Amino acid sequence: MKFNKKTMGMAIGMACATMMVTPAQAFEFGAMGDAKYMTSDEVDATDATVGSSAFAIGGLDLYARQQIDPKTEAFIEYVFENDGEGFVLDLERLYLKRDINDNLKVGMGRMHSPLGYWNNTFHHGVMIQDTASRPSFLDFEDGAAAILPTHVIGLTVEGQAGGLGYEVSMANSTFLDTSITGPEIGIGNVADLSDDKTIFARFTYDVEGVNLGLSLMNNSIVEAAATGGTLAQGEELIAQSITGLDVRYSYDKLSVLAEYFMMTNDSQTGVGDAKSHDATAYYLQASYQVNDQFRPTVRIESLDFDSSLDATQDAYFTTLGRNEYTANVVALRYDLDDSNALTFEYKVTSFEDATMDDVTEMTLDWSFLMF
Repeated sequence: MKFNKKTMGMAIGMACATMMVTPAQAFEFGAMGDAKYMTSDEVDATDATVGSSAFAIGGLDLYARQQIDPKTEAFIEYVFENDGEGFVLDLERLYLKRDINDNLKVGMGRMHSPLGYWNNTFHHGVMIQDTASRPSFLDFEDGAAAILPTHVIGLTVEGQAGGLGYEVSMANSTFLDTSITGPEIGIGNVADLSDDKTIFARFTYDVEGVNLGLSLMNNSIVEAAATGGTLAQGEELIAQSITGLDVRYSYDKLSVLAEYFMMTNDSQTGVGDAKSHDATAYYLQASYQVNDQFRPTVRIESLDFDSSLDATQDAYFTTLGRNEYTANVVALRYDLDDSNALTFEYKVTSFEDATMDDVTEMTLDWSFLMF
């Protein structure tokens, strides 16, 4: 929601009031945020100007966790962030989880979707990343580059069985409003436009210092537009399935992280090409801990799909307005102490579309954690 001085004061007041309450069980409250200076040589399509530079503040992440009884945990997370027109207050996570036994936990609410490692680990704060940016295709649903539902509203079952970790979720279906250009990926906080539910699963296994992960998703993407859409509201636009593989490896001061996603989009509209389309996205990132404070990181990332300019193009990415790309990232992080860090990032993005120029971005980010 949009907020002004009054609503911002109310939000801060509620957070302070929450902190003043003495809980019966352990209570944790924290905040993450960052400020940055950014430059880019991207051409502004509205006035054909080239390049920009600006100071900016990133999102302010406020989270609270409480063990409300010996077996039940409650968690809530709000983020103040700039949507390009002003600051908005977004509810990112709100859930309850209960331990059934040592190997089984059940949760319900709004959580990060169990797709891959990055999305479940690095959440909403630059402070907990080695780089100033996320891989672009892992942007959150309301982001300009998003291609995945990074949150879910539903039920999850998770646990450990020996060395095998598992998480299985059933959630509201995702939706797109095809009556507008470049719609966000919707996930339905309070309602579902379809009786079909999205099914997620993630399995992890650790073997001799290597952490392996397998993610699966079966998703029905439905029409959100009440009028003017491709189909009637609630009808299925795309039957989507995703398989993700991730691997983490650490040896001495070296850390390597990689994820690879395979996506199949079956158009159900009967308009244009209703065939099945495959897409792939990946990143490979390596970091080296030079000393207690200095950590350089390199990353390559890519998104590839059928973007031909005829009826054979992938309707999902066409509706979202996404572009095929490859990006190279170099980041230098310096930890001032455990509570704040400076990160310099240099990123070059190349697009498959020959009409689009490469974009070079540089960011100096100062992030912090309050706990």
